[in-house]
Amino acid sequence: MSKQVDALDMEPLDDNAQDRGLKLIVNTSTDTGLHPHDVFISKVVKRLSQWTQPDWLDVGCGWHFDWPWELEREKALLCAANVVGLDSDRQAIARHRTIRNRTVGTIERLPFASRSFDIVTASVVLEHLKYPALAFAEIFRVLKCGGCFIFRTPSARSYFVRVARWLPQNLKVWLATGIIQTRNPEDVYPAHYRVNTSETIQEICKIVGFRRIEITVTKFRGILGKVPALARVERIGASVLGMTEGNLVVEALK
Repeated sequence: MSKQVDALDMEPLDDNAQDRGLKLIVNTSTDTGLHPHDVFISKVVKRLSQWTQPDWLDVGCGWHFDWPWELEREKALLCAANVVGLDSDRQAIARHRTIRNRTVGTIERLPFASRSFDIVTASVVLEHLKYPALAFAEIFRVLKCGGCFIFRTPSARSYFVRVARWLPQNLKVWLATGIIQTRNPEDVYPAHYRVNTSETIQEICKIVGFRRIEITVTKFRGILGKVPALARVERIGASVLGMTEGNLVVEALK
């Protein structure tokens, strides 16, 4: 029997949100040495520890959950739960390296019964959604009472997103597969950035019915990490332009 998630021992920072029945916490991280993915992983680990073998849905799961080089950590993490993976990309999900229970589908119409999962996760997935409000409603539906939705997504206020909005998809693929990253072309999906500010996330969570959200805003780390000197110049320029947000790492409690 899964136990209910305990409330966070922190006070909400937004009194208006509290008056509307939604408790909101916004934290800002200034540590550029800590990657947003590791912030996300730490939150998942902490939540998983609050249940005994919870039911876990990873949406937009692709072919791996953790860093490609962190296979053993990923195995240990997923062994702590009954994990189901969902993705619309049949080829990607077919080669998932750790999740055995997989299904092809869309987040906007999840093929699961209501109140099926203790935890739902999404790592750099929500920016690709055309209809994020539908996705949030579906995730809320399949979560059990006391369940938690944890996700990471780029901030729309980041230097990276402001530039990416203007780039054609073929140029994004070229940059991500050898210039600024070394991803496979099939892993670079079109992005819409429709739920990528703290305000938008708060509003959707309030409408859907989540009772408490905690948003960690990470600092922009730069996209030219292969050349440290250029990355420093990039961060300074982003700071001067007021584009210091990096990722949003969010926990939403039902």
